[in-house]
Amino acid sequence: MIEAALGLAGFFAFYLVRGWRFGDSFAPFDNVASEAATVTFLAIVGGQVGCLFAQRDGSLARRLRLRGIGSSSGGSASSSGSRVCSSTCRG
Repeated sequence: MIEAALGLAGFFAFYLVRGWRFGDSFAPFDNVASEAATVTFLAIVGGQVGCLFAQRDGSLARRLRLRGIGSSSGGSASSSGSRVCSSTCRG
């Protein structure tokens, strides 16, 4: 539930920064739709990582978590970054 709230907050915040207002149509903002989806995805992943760190286990489990987060967050950041750049860096 928290991850969904973070995702929606990121989605609407991204559109608000781009000039959208509540009650307006999303049609004029089609060019930023993939970027807003990326922000939503990263907010959900961030919420899940926060929940993971909120769990309390031994130090071995903590080290394994850090390795897993490092490998997965690097992949999500690189794939989402390429999507954002491919849509905004066309010139």
